[in-house]
Amino acid sequence: MPVFYGAQSYDGILLIDSAVRAVKGNLANKKGMVAAMKKADFASTRGKFSYNSNHFPIQNFYLLKTVTGPAGQDPVMEIQKTVFTNHKDSYAKELRDEVIFHLHRIEAPGRGSLRAPFSLLFP
Repeated sequence: MPVFYGAQSYDGILLIDSAVRAVKGNLANKKGMVAAMKKADFASTRGKFSYNSNHFPIQNFYLLKTVTGPAGQDPVMEIQKTVFTNHKDSYAKELRDEVIFHLHRIEAPGRGSLRAPFSLLFP
């Protein structure tokens, strides 16, 4: 059964793909790629979302239930209700200009760094 982290990872690849397509494969055009990423113009597995001032997603959160798939197939996730609509993270005001994008490392000055294979954050 897919988990939320899997959806975020898949969205990360779709985000990169949308940016590469926007610059027509010219990876040297970093400004164009960042501008394309800010648009979040791709079919997200989480539904439509946008980015907040601190570059974290503004998105809906759902209560899900695992149910038997059609004709006894593999289980599927069924939305029970929307828990948060257009939810913004609680630290947006604190981190507004402090978050810096690195492909392999996220740094927040005064808060240390986190090693990660990918991040949806950008300058």
